[in-house]
Formats: sequence, C-alpha cells, structure tokens
Amino acid sequence: MRKQLPIYICIDTSGSMHGERITAINAGLQALLTSLRQDPFALEMVHLTITTFDSQIKDVLPLTPVMEVVLPEITCGKSGATFLGSALEAVAHAVQRDLIPRNGQRKGDGRPNLIIITDGKPSDPLAYSEAIPHIKGLNFDNIIVCGIGKKIDFASLRQLTETIVLTDEINADSCAKFFIWVAQTIMHYIYLRDDLPVDEEVPVLSLFAAPAGFYLTQQSGFSRRLSIYLCIDTSGSMRGEPIKMVNNALQMIRSAVLQDPHMIEIAYLSIITFDMQVREVLPLTPIEILSKYGLPEITCPGSGSSLLGAALELIAQI
Repeated sequence: MRKQLPIYICIDTSGSMHGERITAINAGLQALLTSLRQDPFALEMVHLTITTFDSQIKDVLPLTPVMEVVLPEITCGKSGATFLGSALEAVAHAVQRDLIPRNGQRKGDGRPNLIIITDGKPSDPLAYSEAIPHIKGLNFDNIIVCGIGKKIDFASLRQLTETIVLTDEINADSCAKFFIWVAQTIMHYIYLRDDLPVDEEVPVLSLFAAPAGFYLTQQSGFSRRLSIYLCIDTSGSMRGEPIKMVNNALQMIRSAVLQDPHMIEIAYLSIITFDMQVREVLPLTPIEILSKYGLPEITCPGSGSSLLGAALELIAQI
C-alpha cells in the first residue's frame, strides 16, 4: 500500500461567511477536486479532509482518497463565532491519529498540508495561541491561509504561517482560481519531496504567483529588505497612560513610513513585547500589508517584571 498525501482544509463558517462567500467556497472546493483528479499522481495518493469552524467544530469530510471524495455542501448560519483555535486543535489530533510517521527506514505517509479560509479573527485567542506550537510541531509541508476582507486579524494569522493570501472579496470564479493555485502549489512540493531521500528536506521555494485579485504575502527572492524590530516594555509600570502613548506612537510611525514609497517597498516590521513573558505579537511583516490591516494593539498586565534580556535573545534567534 502506497503512502497517503493528506490535505487538511479548515473553512470558516461563522455568520460573516453567509451568502456569496460560502457559495464561492463550495465552487472553489469543486475546482480543487477537479484539478487534483486530473493529476494521476494526486489521484492515486492525495487524501482530503474538511473541517468547518464557527461556534462548533465539524468534521464534514473525514480523510478520504481523492478518487472517492464526495464533497459535502458547506453551509453556515447568519451568526456564529470563529473558533479557529479549536479547529486547529482538532486538526492536530486528526494528524496524529491518521498518519503513519516517517523514520530512517521507511517513508511513511507524506507530510500533511493545511489550508485555512477565514474572514475574521479568532474568537478563542487563548486556544488559538496554544494550538500554534502544536500545529508547527507536526511538520506541515505548507500552511496556507486565505484571508477575506478587512476584518481579519493579520498579526494573529502571521504567527501561524508566512504564507497568507489576502483578498478583498471572493466569488465563485476567483475562489475556483485560488483553489487551483493551491493544488498546483501543493503538488509542486509533493513531486519534489517524492524524489528526495527520506532524511533530506525540500529546499525553500518561491510559490507560484497568486491568481488575480489575491495578494500573496510570502516574500522570497527580494534584492533588499529593511527589517525593523521594536521591543516594547509591557511590565506593570507601563499600564495606563504609558502604554496608550506607545500605541499612539506606533500609529504615528506607521503613518510616517507609509508616506515613503521606498520604505513601503523594502521595510518589514516586527513587534516584540516583554514583561514576565516575551511575546512576538507581530512577526516580521511587510509594511505594505500593515497599510491595509493595521497594527496589533499593545496591552500590558497589572504587574510584572521587565525581561528585556529574554526579548533580545528572541530577536537574536529570529
């Protein structure tokens, strides 16, 4: 029996996805399935699973070979939360349950791929932050997030993956093109990995250009990048007026940078906070993206020390 190559798809079915957006998602899934079935290698080895998330997490398509998939109709109500953190935990459990791991003597199953479609911010931020290291520890070949509209929490999504595809809106045609792009990207990695020894990694590659109407935030092959790292003290003494002034200053910095075309082209920003914990609240992100989605609000607890040394260690590691 040959290994399976799994693709996990998580779809936001909260109230804001009701209507044309969820109709477009269904059309896109059909385009994905058609694209994969036209590839003999994918037809033999790729497996699909679909999880939806709102106030509940639903496994609407268990892990199924592409040739046997019967797509369910994805539906959503007119209201509902966005429990992305719980959805990621469900995916992590499914990966550990479903896949045969690789070792030095056998290939096992192929590395999983994760596709997430959302138009909002996680309603369960604690569960989301706790799920991120679990997901990253599962060695996904690709984690691709499609963010729809201007209400997504880009900083939170950026903590999960560098590969974020942004779009103002979707329809059946654009969503179909997005999912075909996803199929091409994933199969490109799978073909490369299948030709390599078990213990050899696929080199870092540029992704195919995103389809029209979508903006791919993953950057590679650039000639120059100006990286700006901001370390902000969020210990107890910064609570109240001081942290308010910090947030105001960040908005002023953002506005000033966005007035410089050269900075928009080359500048990347990262924000790290430090008190008794060190948090990368904004991983290194192109300034151009922040012009549209803004900066995270910096908060601080009522008390806590200032672990500046630990913050500097984190920057050195990055």
